[in-house]
Amino acid sequence: MPVNSAEKRRRRRLFPPLCLLVRDVPDVVRILRDRAVGGEDTAARDVEKRHTVPRRAVGVGLRHALLGGAVGGEVLQEHIFVALEQALGQLPIIAEDLGELFPSVRKLLADSTFPGMKVLQFAFSGGDNEYLPHNHVKNSVVYPGTHDNTTITAWWESAATPKEKATAAAYLHLTGAHPTAKEVAAVKTADARTALLRAALGSVADRAIIPMYDWLGLGEEAHLNTPGKLGGNWAWRAEAGFESKTLAKTIADECSVYCRV
Repeated sequence: MPVNSAEKRRRRRLFPPLCLLVRDVPDVVRILRDRAVGGEDTAARDVEKRHTVPRRAVGVGLRHALLGGAVGGEVLQEHIFVALEQALGQLPIIAEDLGELFPSVRKLLADSTFPGMKVLQFAFSGGDNEYLPHNHVKNSVVYPGTHDNTTITAWWESAATPKEKATAAAYLHLTGAHPTAKEVAAVKTADARTALLRAALGSVADRAIIPMYDWLGLGEEAHLNTPGKLGGNWAWRAEAGFESKTLAKTIADECSVYCRV
């Protein structure tokens, strides 16, 4: 949806450093996960009664909360977002609710009404996993993988465990319900990639974000970021001329099947 000039001005007030960095107004901003935002860390888990943060602390506290600090030994939690929405209106924010989630983090996400993230590469470890598409909720954003994951081609070829591949193959109807190792091995990578893309597009999540390298079917060479690795990250770039009419038609056709155009 195009962003009109009034909305652009509002978002520049919201995210001035980011606008300078990308030289444009972002459609939506993702807040990185941090236990401090949720109000629980190792030292605070046993604290049952939390201090009420006065509204005057919200302005100075925003930076501390988002970067992992605290005010008076306690984090600001939803007070930040209440004050921001009162001042600026609805916030175009996606919450990165990944990793170990304490109850307070889940509560903060629910109270904020920000959409959370559903990552398909995390979905197939077994059981009724919350990342499986049938467990997605409308107020969320689905990804085949994030920048910290490898591409879905590389995930299928080398990163996924045999159990994950068998679970995914059955779930995505690439095999029968209880595939043998031989049946899983017979699944073509291109078919698995297409099935995962369609699972993301077919999710009830309001947004589906699919990296270009997954549309292009690239492997480990396009892996953007490996957490904890020094150097060699954020280096992949699409080659000149990648935006072919064939690719554009493929993307449009796949999205249209799930009414995402």
